[in-house]
Amino acid sequence: MVSSIFKLRVWFAWNFQIRATGSRKGLINGGARSSTIYVMSMLDHQYMRPLHEGMEFEFGSTGVVLTRSFLEFCILGWDNLPRTLLMYYTNFLQSAEGYFHTVICNHKDYQNTTVNHDLQYIRWDSPPKLNPVNLTLEHYNDIIQAGAPFAGPFTRDDPVLDKIDKELLGRPRGHLTPGGWCLGRVGKDRCSVYGNPVAVKPSVVSKRLEKLIVKLLDSEDFRSKQCE
Repeated sequence: MVSSIFKLRVWFAWNFQIRATGSRKGLINGGARSSTIYVMSMLDHQYMRPLHEGMEFEFGSTGVVLTRSFLEFCILGWDNLPRTLLMYYTNFLQSAEGYFHTVICNHKDYQNTTVNHDLQYIRWDSPPKLNPVNLTLEHYNDIIQAGAPFAGPFTRDDPVLDKIDKELLGRPRGHLTPGGWCLGRVGKDRCSVYGNPVAVKPSVVSKRLEKLIVKLLDSEDFRSKQCE
């Protein structure tokens, strides 16, 4: 929330904010833009608890993508709902797992703007599928085919991280991940010469992300998995 307030005050050229945990690694060096949808986690309705009449708590992943217009709604305070829920979640151990989810699903302007996915590739232990498995080289091809822009968790310095940097991100060891703003020559430090800092150039990886988004939106049960 603090970073959102900072951006609202000092930097105006942004449309959405992505929140990912430190155990997740980015798999794409560009960005997917959307001003109409909120990419949320799998909302498990069995964990909902009553807030007060007409409202319910929602819980899900801490990895969310939120549009600027929604964050302005939460921060600038023209509606009491975000402030009221903030008081409830102040005493929660993991408030990031529910605050934004609950605000969105309890306001009529945002209830039908959710996409039920957190855009992360995760493998769960089997059984009982309660904890995520640390990803390794064994999972590399599955990571690529999933098309998600984030994956994790990883063990520190695992070889799969170097493979992702080299083959997916084109990131030389010890350098920044190159993006559309890097204008240097291939083979050298491309980001030592830079242009427009918000430039985005589509890549093969971003095409996989586009395919995932289209699949999520075209799903037959897309609406049934939104806020109820």
